Amino acid sequence: MKTSPLRACSRKTAFSLLEILATSAITLALIAICIPVGQGIVRRARAVKSVGNLRQLASATLLCVNERNGIFPPHRQQEPGGAWSEPLQTTYLLDYLVGTKASQKKSVLYDPQAEKHGTVSDYGCNTLLFVAPTAPRISLGYITRPGLKVMYATAKTVSSGNGAWYIQVPEFLSDPERSNGQIPWDWETGNILAAHVDGHVTAYPAAEFKTNRNDLLKIKE
Repeated sequence: MKTSPLRACSRKTAFSLLEILATSAITLALIAICIPVGQGIVRRARAVKSVGNLRQLASATLLCVNERNGIFPPHRQQEPGGAWSEPLQTTYLLDYLVGTKASQKKSVLYDPQAEKHGTVSDYGCNTLLFVAPTAPRISLGYITRPGLKVMYATAKTVSSGNGAWYIQVPEFLSDPERSNGQIPWDWETGNILAAHVDGHVTAYPAAEFKTNRNDLLKIKE
């Protein structure tokens, strides 16, 4: 009995269960490989964007300081009732972000690495440099080794998980492993990104930043 051409073709083109399972296994394996690679690319892109933001913040700060006769602004604006709702970034720096479109200026204040954004910024300023409104201001000439000293760093509020617009430096110097407060943070990459007083940005492994915290954050030696 002859087999019809249609039936013969059907047998030739059909896939066996074993072939389907093998194909599925290969596909799943490729997905498992590609997902971490894709996530790594996204993490690196966020870190690159964060470095760019910190450079812009550092440049804006130096322009602001030079216009204020070498004096750093406070880390927040003093308001009646003691509210802490006006950090230096929105009070002083947005106007000094040169070459940035007005609609994009606020985005510079946010760290793209952060899982959550604070109400104002995800970068923390050094509170030994940007002091409280009632404290004597710090002069640029007062700082020793400006190429080492940190102005801003990626940071978060440990107790809530949100970004922090200043770093509680005295507390961090005393106990870098503290479980609350606003501290430097390495987010996704394992590196704390820091903008220095001379304007350059460095990526520090978190352990290295903690070990060298006095050299990096104390403005006078």
